[in-house]
Amino acid sequence: MSSSTGPTDELAALRERSEELDRLIAEQSRGAVSDFAEIRRLREEKRNVIDRIAAFERTPPDIIA
Repeated sequence: MSSSTGPTDELAALRERSEELDRLIAEQSRGAVSDFAEIRRLREEKRNVIDRIAAFERTPPDIIA
């Protein structure tokens, strides 16, 4: 993320990416031939995004800014 974006913008982008990953995982899972390596990669990225969101939510606003 760029240093010109504020913490609120970064948090919103992370939440948006999390939703996008949910959609991608669902699409891969519904496929006739599931790409399990891709699903695993998407789930790992999703965990990383969720961890970053949780870190933002645990950090007091005055420390983020």
